[in-house]
Amino acid sequence: MYNEGIVFGTFHSYRDLNLILNSGVKIGTPEAKIEEVEVLGSDGAIDYTEYFGEVFYKNRTLTFPFTIKAKVAEDIERVYADVCKKIHGKKVKITLDWESGYYFKGRISVGELAHQKRIGTFTITCDCEPYRYKNDVTISSCVVSGKASVVYINDQKNVTPQFKISSPMTISFENVTTTIKTDGTFTVPGIVFKEGENVVTYTGNGTVEVSYQERRL
Repeated sequence: MYNEGIVFGTFHSYRDLNLILNSGVKIGTPEAKIEEVEVLGSDGAIDYTEYFGEVFYKNRTLTFPFTIKAKVAEDIERVYADVCKKIHGKKVKITLDWESGYYFKGRISVGELAHQKRIGTFTITCDCEPYRYKNDVTISSCVVSGKASVVYINDQKNVTPQFKISSPMTISFENVTTTIKTDGTFTVPGIVFKEGENVVTYTGNGTVEVSYQERRL
């Protein structure tokens, strides 16, 4: 479909930038950061890749080939210049029309324009963080009266949740237990949500709101 495209920040490639997305879109896979140490006098190597509890990744590259169609050559140059002015070199959210629910975050590079008669082509390359971000921050609220355990579901990437409490509360998660004596918004050292189910137990009386940004490859 001609009107299918990419949102770069606040600009849709078709509706705002007058571009037609060509076939050949490439969503690169981020390379894992492998950390190995060779030890003299032993076979193989010591692998520290997951020393901190998860695999970390390098940036990934997104590549989008576009076509400009215009009645005269001057219009091609005008559209291309407008694209460069609005998005070249900027770090923005990047949303694919066919991938709802998540976005990438990266820096845009507008490639060189090539045109023949009334058709111009160029490629936009994005240097992006390895993980897709969920469009909406996950927010979960509960009322605690004495004691309550709540299960929080997290996507792939480990994340530090933010807590907002209305009154003093004791919070327990795995091997971490902490008592917060004042209301407010905060993070708790040692509480990191992993992929899947995460159970947090509250002791006290009041409301708790937990928010966290989910991400996946």
